[in-house]
Amino acid sequence: MTRLSRALSTWLGLLLTHTLWNAARWRRLPRGTRGAARAPHVAVLVPARDEERNIARCLHSLLRQDYPSYTVIALDDGSTDRTLEILHTLEAQHPRLRVLQGEPPPPGWVGKAWACHQLSQAAQDADLLVFVDADTWHRPDLLAALVRAMDAEGLDLLSVLPRQHVVTVGEALVVPLAVWSLMAHYPLAWPVRWRPTFLAAAVGQVLAVRTDAYHAAGGHAAVRWEVAEDLALARVVARRGGRWALLDGGGVSDCRMYHSGVQALRGFGKNLWSVFGSRGWGGAAAWSWVTLVLLWPYSTLLRRRGPRGRDLWPLAALLASWTAALVRARFPLWTLVLVPVLPLSAVLTGLYASWLRLSRKARWKGRSVFP
Repeated sequence: MTRLSRALSTWLGLLLTHTLWNAARWRRLPRGTRGAARAPHVAVLVPARDEERNIARCLHSLLRQDYPSYTVIALDDGSTDRTLEILHTLEAQHPRLRVLQGEPPPPGWVGKAWACHQLSQAAQDADLLVFVDADTWHRPDLLAALVRAMDAEGLDLLSVLPRQHVVTVGEALVVPLAVWSLMAHYPLAWPVRWRPTFLAAAVGQVLAVRTDAYHAAGGHAAVRWEVAEDLALARVVARRGGRWALLDGGGVSDCRMYHSGVQALRGFGKNLWSVFGSRGWGGAAAWSWVTLVLLWPYSTLLRRRGPRGRDLWPLAALLASWTAALVRARFPLWTLVLVPVLPLSAVLTGLYASWLRLSRKARWKGRSVFP
């Protein structure tokens, strides 16, 4: 066994151990509305671009929150479908809802970061900002659960990962990469005081941040060029000394990000590098290593005389880590059949993301991704 083989085998063992630790110890956001000592004013901020399929369900769930002091502000980010029409209809029915029409992003701004910035400027009176994606829907106790958890642990930023819904095989070949990446590489179950700043993590589907911590970190203006603005915002808050956590929110929130495999591939392709080090050589080096880790175990199957028992350990460890992530995140049972090919699908997704990054041809909902 070469040094590289030993290093890869050791890394896969550590990866499996860390994934199993996260799967066993990652805390769920507690449900229920009891126990909240106070009720700070919450602004729920929903950016929406071409979301006619999802926006009504999302807002109906947010407007039914069992929480005394909150407003919902939705921003139409230049939609070309019926999103704005649906928003105005809902606004007329719900006095708690306020609708904004967004301006085009200025030079140097990524579209979603600009939309979130505009929303934050409209919520100056809020104590807590909760950014929510339009393709999510929520139980009535979401806001109360977020406030209680942040108060209990003294958090400045709290993100939760909703339960991820996949319906088609194409979705199931791509979407699990997000959950595996988080559970295999990020300190989800580590004590708050032990979490390094550079591994601060957040999921923009549900992201709560105290208003004072948000502005002290520079808000979305500080991450205006980032495609994965959620991860970037968590890191700038952490660098300012803020306490952060990412919890399992599957008991209070749900999300279906995409409705086909092609849509999922395009969505992941535009921001995959950001999960592994963002821009430049750092992201390239990180993703190159991950690609090697994902591909090398399969090489044992190509031996001329067939693999020996011990040669299968790396592949078994890799597939076990993916299985643990899918089971912990409560993906449908049928998706486990795809586990043997999910690492290969992840590599193909990464190659596509690399091409988009290098060519700067990524587009999302009719708009260039890169500023």
